[in-house]
Amino acid sequence: MTSLNRIIFITCICIYNSSVQATELTADTYANQKTTKGVVLVAANWGRQWQCGEYENAQLVNLEFTNIKNNEKLALDTPTKLSANPEFINYGYIVKPGTYAISAFSVKVAKSVTDVGYIKADKDKLIADGVPNGGTFTVKAGEVSYIGHFFIDCYKEPIPWRYYPEGKEAFNSYVSSIKKQYEYLQDTDITFNILDTSAFGTPYVLK
Repeated sequence: MTSLNRIIFITCICIYNSSVQATELTADTYANQKTTKGVVLVAANWGRQWQCGEYENAQLVNLEFTNIKNNEKLALDTPTKLSANPEFINYGYIVKPGTYAISAFSVKVAKSVTDVGYIKADKDKLIADGVPNGGTFTVKAGEVSYIGHFFIDCYKEPIPWRYYPEGKEAFNSYVSSIKKQYEYLQDTDITFNILDTSAFGTPYVLK
């Protein structure tokens, strides 16, 4: 895994709030905007990862992407900072076309019940001087893009990590489950367009 030496992490005891500015994917929003905007499909696991580095457990609580030209944000937030179910939850958003960079994250870490803090990185660290160093993905108008499954990686310090279905058969199984959840995507192609990163994942080409 590529080291994140360029990124300064801040550990603190605090609460992280973020708002989603991208539009939630629904039948109506898709019908009204599918030709002028793109769709992002993403999954996140908000469950605790136990024995994570030096910590008793770690939990992803926030992940944010920003359009590097118009600053539109797509933010994912845990439904609870308590013990969330250790499973991936699917999300869909309507977004403006363009290139998006990972721009913030927050990971809750605990050494004990009383020793709890957060590891964070913000836009100043992840898009330093306008250059995205955490990873990017690009969305086109009229395109439905899958950008990855996000969970915790425990190598050295806990950080978000981009996972994905390995191989076309696994990806097609994911697509089938998505089309059951979002029935109005039945006749729509879904593009394997995972976050391009060496900081929060490893390079991968679907074969």
